[in-house]
Amino acid sequence: MWFFLSAIMVSAAGDDMKFLSSGLPLVAIVKIAGAGLAFLFHVIMARLIGGEEYGVFSYCLSVALLLAIPAKMGFDTGTLRFLPALTVGEPGLVRSFIRFSGIVVLVASLAVSVIALLSLIYMVEIAPSVMSGLLVVIVLLPLRSSWDLCRARLQAYGKLGFALAPALIALPVLTTIIIYQLDLVAPVDASIALGVQGAVTFVLYVFCLSQLPRTTTSSVAKSDVARSAIQRGWLRTSALLCLTSSVQIIYGQSDILVLGTLLSPSEVGGYAAAAKVAVLAAFGLEIVNFRYAPLIAKAYASGPEALQEIITTAVRRVLLFTIPASLFVFIMADKILLLFGSEFSSEVALPLRILIVGQLVNALSGPVGFVCSMTRLEADLFRVSVASMILNVVANIILISYYGVIGAAIATAFSMAMRNIVLMFVVEMKLGVSMRFWRRVG
Repeated sequence: MWFFLSAIMVSAAGDDMKFLSSGLPLVAIVKIAGAGLAFLFHVIMARLIGGEEYGVFSYCLSVALLLAIPAKMGFDTGTLRFLPALTVGEPGLVRSFIRFSGIVVLVASLAVSVIALLSLIYMVEIAPSVMSGLLVVIVLLPLRSSWDLCRARLQAYGKLGFALAPALIALPVLTTIIIYQLDLVAPVDASIALGVQGAVTFVLYVFCLSQLPRTTTSSVAKSDVARSAIQRGWLRTSALLCLTSSVQIIYGQSDILVLGTLLSPSEVGGYAAAAKVAVLAAFGLEIVNFRYAPLIAKAYASGPEALQEIITTAVRRVLLFTIPASLFVFIMADKILLLFGSEFSSEVALPLRILIVGQLVNALSGPVGFVCSMTRLEADLFRVSVASMILNVVANIILISYYGVIGAAIATAFSMAMRNIVLMFVVEMKLGVSMRFWRRVG
């Protein structure tokens, strides 16, 4: 409800037509609908295939997500970085980049699949059901990676509905319908469910490919040396973005991992509930990041004035989406946590409020991580991400030992705030643009 309230506030903020034409309402609606459908999908799957098979299904999906990180070599983010900029500055290289990125992702995903398949041979104690499920997701890894790359291209071209709706809406709906029909004939296990999801993925991938605009500009003739240098630059940047994504995943789970080694499972569960609610409160940042990432890359290629204008607009959109949600969760923390059970409300309401403060600092800094990724600051983003991960782990170890889950919330909120504040200074010093929302646009 508060996300829709945020959207209404944005549209009433004085530039209604700009907001409506920005694509943010579409992104917000599809992402919110997708979040609800994802929840329903997992509930229905658990009921259809049973608790044990659903556990296998979830585990295999998690493995697939982890394998996809090296399989894509960072070219999902790299596409958002390079494709809009090339369209503005060097349209003759667009076709070359699309071809090169597609080949790299295909080769990398095939290599990861082969390594993963060979690794399964040595897992002698793995259950047959888990083995079957892992085989399915490993074989399907090149398809999933190529689809993610295709969706990134659609996002870079501004085709937001085609980049989002097939994955967030069509995939869970069609997969659920087919599995339900199969279950009427014979029991469905995890591997069959994963196979059905893969078949639906293939159909949607073909559909998304048909929506990509045709490249009409001829490729610019380059010498072998120049072409190799350009391709090495694309590969180096995308690989660094891949490493940064890996670090950020570890960073996002480090508080839970430290809690799990120092406190009881019940305390970990309570904190995990608070962390999930806090992330939902910052959902607006994800919406704005999705829309503005390619726009930032295009503006960077156009010059500092265009970059400043798009950054200021993006920061304001983040605030107008996030502040109402954060305030709502901060005030209603006890009642929201009751949804997880009566024992959660009194235990983790304060940690939730602390995490919300960290998310507010995150919102005030705007899409600073994507500004670094979409410009020339990917190395700075990587270094700051590694430093913030180390800070988060050390602070969690120290503060959890003294203050329990409250210490975990303080450590996480502090490291999150420091990461974004440092990145804001980096952006201002190296790009000469401001992340402050009060800066005048135009």
